[in-house]
Amino acid sequence: MGINNNLVYDQDNLAGYFAYTLALKSGYSLKAGARYEHTVISAFTQTEDDIDIPSYSVLVPSVNVSKRLKNNNTIKASYNRRIQRPSIRYLNPNIQRDNNLDVTVGNPELAPEYTNNFELAYSTILKGFVLNISGFARLTNDGIQSVRVPDVIEGVSVLKTSYENIGMDNAYGTSIFLNVNAGKLSLNGGTDVYYSMIDNNNPVA
Repeated sequence: MGINNNLVYDQDNLAGYFAYTLALKSGYSLKAGARYEHTVISAFTQTEDDIDIPSYSVLVPSVNVSKRLKNNNTIKASYNRRIQRPSIRYLNPNIQRDNNLDVTVGNPELAPEYTNNFELAYSTILKGFVLNISGFARLTNDGIQSVRVPDVIEGVSVLKTSYENIGMDNAYGTSIFLNVNAGKLSLNGGTDVYYSMIDNNNPVA
């Protein structure tokens, strides 16, 4: 069975940036910024003149506050928001067949994923080494997850895979980084330990 189609997908992004830095004699330092983005998308296929995808705007802020302590110690707290747009694989509405009974159909109306990142860090510089310890939280809502449902396409019963903004992925953990100087030799090492909670916010998907 021959299938022929194409997807024309055009995405235009308009962005503006703002950044501010403040350093005080008391040892406090502030770095704040924001990025505003407005996205306009147009898309169509051979079989659909126009795919209705609404424009959207997003504000992506970041804040970093640090305090320089005695004995070369520093404590830092930070927050930033990140945007992850869906790839063309997730967006393409044309039928992609793994076999006659298993098909994949993208969702061009997918929204981006947004992640809020929080971090609290402590660093110290001693003779011969630098140690950085931090705790973090990464909170993602409306994550893109695959949805598999039975369907009938061109008179054939198939298992169809598509994608929706239904995921929640929250991770909490700690990170340790160590730099050791031994003469002319410098050794770096680190590790992350975290606990992740992944959920599907659509109970029928």
